[in-house]
Formats: sequence, C-alpha cells, structure tokens
Amino acid sequence: VFFFNDTATTEIYTEQIVGSVRCVQETDSEQLREKLVDSFTCFLHALCDTSYSQQLLEFVPKVFEFIQYTYQPKFNPTVEFLRNCLALIVDVAHFYGQKVAHLVKTQLTEELVKILKKFDNIPANKKILEYAQNVLSNL
Repeated sequence: VFFFNDTATTEIYTEQIVGSVRCVQETDSEQLREKLVDSFTCFLHALCDTSYSQQLLEFVPKVFEFIQYTYQPKFNPTVEFLRNCLALIVDVAHFYGQKVAHLVKTQLTEELVKILKKFDNIPANKKILEYAQNVLSNL
C-alpha cells in the first residue's frame, strides 16, 4: 500500500487494491488480506499524530469496506485475521473518536466481537476484546 502526495492517486490505488482481492487465487488471498490489514494498521500508527492523519482518515471507509467483504465465512478467514481486523477498527476508533463512530459502531464490529468471544481462551483475543470494550464504550 502506497500513499502519494495527492489524494486522488492514493484513492485510485486503494480502489485497485480493494478490488484486486477478488481476483487473487484463493491460496494467496488470505496472505494478501492479512498484509493489507497489517499495512493499514502500520500507517495508522505511524501517521496518527502527524499532519497526514486527516488524509488517512479519508481512506477508512474503504478499508472498512475491505474488511466487511473479506471477513465473510466464504473466504475462510483465520482467527488471527479476524482479530487483526477488530484491532484495526478499534485503533481507528481510538485515534479518531467521534469522527468515525458511525463507521465503527456497526454490525461488522459487533460480529467480529461475537466471533472472537468464541475464542476468548486465546490470550491475544481476550486482550483485543478488552481493548475493544474499553474504546467502544467511550464512543
């Protein structure tokens, strides 16, 4: 994932990346999905306190659309992928607060929490569920 100085170029590449997931062979799609979520998370953490944070915010709806599409059972997402998706959503909520409440407080977030609660015996899942509860209760 690349960010360019002009928003239009970045948006074009984001559209192409989100759309390209539908074209990737199934054996590679899980890795691609995970890397895209990881990449956006890295950008979020790196840019949240900079002048670029507003530009990054513009891409949040597309990233959430990507998550909405790729977390579906037909893609056999791993528990790790689902956890990383929820972590990204909660990080976005933490960094942007009320600006993204309408994007975060959705059925997608509720479903990810519900799924991960089934695996709360995994310490990393328990940790993200606690983080989610803390952040989301403050929105």
